[in-house]
Parts: sequence; structure tokens; C-alpha cells
Amino acid sequence: SAIAYLHSTDVIHNDLKTANVLIDAVGGVKVADLGAAIVGRNWEKPVQIQSILREGVLEVTLWYRPLEILLGEHPYSRKVDTWGCGCIMAEMALGKPLFSKAAHATEMILLILQRCGHPMGGDVEYLQKLPLWSVKFLVFLGRDLVNSEQCFQDMYGTVGCELLGQMLSVSPVSRIDAQGVVEHPFLATLVAPPPA
Repeated sequence: SAIAYLHSTDVIHNDLKTANVLIDAVGGVKVADLGAAIVGRNWEKPVQIQSILREGVLEVTLWYRPLEILLGEHPYSRKVDTWGCGCIMAEMALGKPLFSKAAHATEMILLILQRCGHPMGGDVEYLQKLPLWSVKFLVFLGRDLVNSEQCFQDMYGTVGCELLGQMLSVSPVSRIDAQGVVEHPFLATLVAPPPA
């Protein structure tokens, strides 16, 4: 709900990762490090595609960076935070970052497509319109991540896996937003910590 609140105030965290999620002794969760946050409508400012190619987008840590940013989307949507939350949720089940083998942006693109590249509906059309998309990427479209990793099913069950799949959609077109995450039936199954 913290991310949904940020989004309701026109703030994108822009760097969600496990290091920026703090859990206290009674299970309370706080989101930290808003240093890379985009406030107001600043996310709509143009960015040079050449700088993305040369340096990448530094705001979002590589292992938690969604495909649309890697492919040059700008402005990008609040759903970059939903992707980060999905990466954190996957990491909790795996015991390590989902994309920890990626050393640079190109490897990250290929890993995302191999692990999460089960596009739905208009996802492929959306991706093909991004500035850095290549038709060569189509051969890397892989499997359905959520159904290929037993640890996700073991930890989250069917309803939790459905949410994880919606959070890790390769395209923001079909990715769930933060308010949708808050309203998802999976969260109703979790026990809230007592108030501090």
C-alpha cells in the first residue's frame, strides 16, 4: 500500500529493490531511499536515447529494471514500481535476485525475455514500438516464469502466483498497477502485523 500511496501523490519510487524495503521486528514494512524518486509529472521530461544506450538509466538498479526502460521507453509509467515489487516478491521465494546473472543492460533484456517473455495480448506490439527493440529479441521470448519455478507455487500458492505473474508482465500494457496489487485477493490472505 505504500507504493499505491506514493503513486496517488504523483511520486514514482523508481528504485524498488530489497535493499530499499525495511522490515522491523514485528513485521512492519517501510519503503526507504526516495533519492531516485520522480515527483509530480517530471517523469514526462524527454531523455536522450543515446544516453540510455551509453549509460543506461541509472535511477533503477539493473536487476530490478523493467524491460520498457531497458528498451528506451520515456516517459515511462508508474508500473516500473510494480515491476520492482514483483522482482522483490520473486527474490523472497528464490532466496536471490531473479536477474542476478545480468551484468549489463543487454544481458538483462535477454534474461527478462527468457524468464518472463510470455507476452499477452498487445504486449508484443507495444514492445516492437520501443526505440531500442530489435526483431532479434523475438527468438528469446521464453516461458511462463511463474509456472516454471516450483518455489513460487510452494511459497505463494495459486493466487499469489497469479499476482506475481501480473507484476512481472514484460509490458506495462498488461502489468498490474500498485492499486491493483493492493486490491488483489492474495494480499487479503496475509496477516497484518499489530500496530506499532
